[in-house]
Order: sequence, then C-alpha cells, then structure tokens
Amino acid sequence: MHARRQIRQPVPGSVNRGSMLALAGDFFILFFGITCSFSVHLVGQLPIAEIVAIPTLPFLLLTRRKEIFRPGLRTVYVLLLLWLIGQVVTDAVRRTATVDRMIADAGIVFFAMDIMLLAAFISNSDRRKVLFFLGFGVGVILGTRFDPTGWAPDYPWKFGYGPGVILLVVLLSCFFYKRRAYPVVILLYMGLILVNLLANYRSPILFLIVSGILVIPVIPERIGRLRLLPRNGRVAQVALLSALGLAGGWAAQAAVSWATNRGLAGEEARRKNLAQMESKGGLLFGGRPEIFVSMIAVKDSPIIGHGARAKDYRYIELLADIGEERNLPGDPQFDEELFQGLIPTHSHLIGSWVTAGILGSLVWFYLFWIALKSLVETVALRPPLAPLYTYLLIMLVFDTWFSPFGSTERAREAGLIIIMFDLLTQSTGQLKRMRRFRMTLWQRRRFASMAMH
Repeated sequence: MHARRQIRQPVPGSVNRGSMLALAGDFFILFFGITCSFSVHLVGQLPIAEIVAIPTLPFLLLTRRKEIFRPGLRTVYVLLLLWLIGQVVTDAVRRTATVDRMIADAGIVFFAMDIMLLAAFISNSDRRKVLFFLGFGVGVILGTRFDPTGWAPDYPWKFGYGPGVILLVVLLSCFFYKRRAYPVVILLYMGLILVNLLANYRSPILFLIVSGILVIPVIPERIGRLRLLPRNGRVAQVALLSALGLAGGWAAQAAVSWATNRGLAGEEARRKNLAQMESKGGLLFGGRPEIFVSMIAVKDSPIIGHGARAKDYRYIELLADIGEERNLPGDPQFDEELFQGLIPTHSHLIGSWVTAGILGSLVWFYLFWIALKSLVETVALRPPLAPLYTYLLIMLVFDTWFSPFGSTERAREAGLIIIMFDLLTQSTGQLKRMRRFRMTLWQRRRFASMAMH
C-alpha cells in the first residue's frame, strides 16, 4: 500500500507577504517611471529616479543577481565599461574641465544603474513593463506642466507634452490590440499622426506609421492559394520587414509633404519643411545637418575622442558651410549662441564617438543590432504589447543615428533594453517549439500571443 502523499500547506501569512512585496514592487516601478522627468541640480541635472536608485541598487544586487547579470546584459555592461574607459582616457588626454568630466562619467554610470534596476524589476513581467512606461509617460506630462525645461515653454508639444501623450496612447492601443480590435488601434494612430502633423512634430509620424504597418495585420497571410506573407525563414521575414519599413518611410514623408503644402502647421513650419525637402538631404538629413559635422569630427580624431562637452568653433563654421551648400535655412549667429562652441552632435552613436572616442561607439553599434533583431522577432510573433515594442524599437533605431542621448533617454532606453533581451530569450524557445510542430504563420502568431499572454 502506497503511503499517502502529503500536501504542503502554505505558511500562514506567506501568501500575503508575497502579495504585499509584489504590490510594493509595482508601486516602486511606477514611481520610478514618473520621477524620471523631475530633476535636481547637483553637478549637473540628475533625475530623482536615479537618486532613488542609488540606495536601492545594492539590495537588488544581493537579491536579484540572476536577472541583473543575465547573459545579454553582461555584454551591455562590458561595453558600457569600455565607453567609460574611453571617456576617462579621452578626458585625460584632452585635459577636460573637471565638472564636464564628472557629468559625462556620471551619465554612463547612471545608464548602467538604470539597466540594472529595471532588469531586477521588469524582467519577464509585462505588467511591470506597462507600469514603468505608464509612469514614464505620466511623468513627462507632469514635468512639462510643473517643471518645464529647455525648449518646452516655447514648443510645449514637441519638447513637452507630446512624447508623454504619444507613449500613453500607444500603451492604450495595446489594450485594443490584445483583443484584436484593430480598427480602434488604427484610429488611435491616425489621431496621433494628425496631431503631430498639426504641430510639425515629424519623427513620431515616421515611428507611428512604420510601427503601425509592421504590427497591424492589414495584409492577409494568403488570398486563396496565393501566399502573400512568407511561411518561415529569416531571410524572407527580414526582406518583408525592410520593404514594409521603406513603405512606411515613404508614407510618412508623403504625409508631411501633404500637411506642408496645405500649411496645416503654420507658415514658419511650411517654409522650414519646404527648404529641407528641396535640399540635397531631403527631410531626414535636411533636418539633421549636425550629423555631417559630427562625422567630420570623428574623422579628425577617430580613436581618442574630443572630450566631454568639447568646444571648437571650427565645427560651428562647418555647420554653417554645410547648410549653405545644401540650401538649408539657417542662422550662423543663432547656432553660435545655441551651441556655445560645443561640437554639434545629434546622435547617440556619433555623439559618444566624438566625446569618448571609438570605445564610446561600441555599445550603440551593439544595441542598434539588437534592436533590429528584436524588431524582426516582434513583427514575426506579434505579442500583446507589440504596438509599444515596435514604437520604442523604431525610435531607438532612429535615435541611435539621429538624436542626442540625454538624462531622460537613459531610463526609457534602459527599459527598452530589458524588453529587447526578454523578446529574444522568449522567442528563441518559442520558435524551436514552432518549428518542431511545423506551424503556419497564422498559428505561430496565435501560439506566441497565448504564450506571452
């Protein structure tokens, strides 16, 4: 006669303690997201969220080491360390001012801390990913309302409320996307695109159109016996993704051109857009002439950078010359006052290369590649949070080359890094099971949606 199996009873109060800890973690990550947009001035501007991270991280390193030092993230930490070494060596060679050194080094260190903290809290948790980006979006709006900085008072949508509102609406679209209410998702995206056209906030128009084309299933898998989408194979998927991305880019430019010709954003925006569209670089490079100057700065000193907050008025003059050569509207006196001698950079990758040398660029080359891989996986599997993931991934792909890296971007992109490695880890196991059972594309998406639910 077999002995009766004993059922272990939960320890009284253990369930409640676990629930309370989980709830406390939820509130913490929401608070962390909100306070990313509120800063205090120490040596430079330091977000309150990162001040909170300082006493929290030692505890997490003791209790959540597995999540913090997962294989993919270890590579990121090594590359961040190389970036820091490159910055320290460059600043020593260039004899950079102490305050500028401290700000540059702290930016790299706090970026690593943000990644560690978010890895501990949001890894493999869709709920906490939503809470973090919900808090981040709300924080951007509250920060613009109560503590506007930089260009926000003059351009409240583009440099203030816009990024937060867009993020919250994209999050809302995930609710309908999960329930396959695709017409509602399309309406939400169209509303955002129209608002941004009226405000002449062009980059989110590109992100929204491309991400919408990639994840909203407007193209059927097949019509009768005619297959429109590839059954499997990474080459076919990447080719389709590239074609859809190019179509989205063309649609975004057409939308901006349409709004410009009708003067929807005002006369000043119309003149600016027309001049950039007629320039040699078009809207993209016409709106980012700093990329040409920063590439010259990299060529001038490719191994050892120019140093933190490096100043050289020669590059300001080059910016004016490039603008004149490409028929771009510009004001050299305004540029001198704006940059105050700083080498113009408008790129995560090129900016870090200019300031820290080639070691500063390696982490962005790596994250750019991981973002592209994650984008392919998101489009192939279409998880419930696909609208959020694709919007953020396309933004990172763009920002790597065409947007500066600052304090607000640190936490947002740290959260996206966790999402990317979660996607790649989950999709690896799922694709193995899908191939084993030879699922069709429609079945793979359904399986992925159920597995990631």
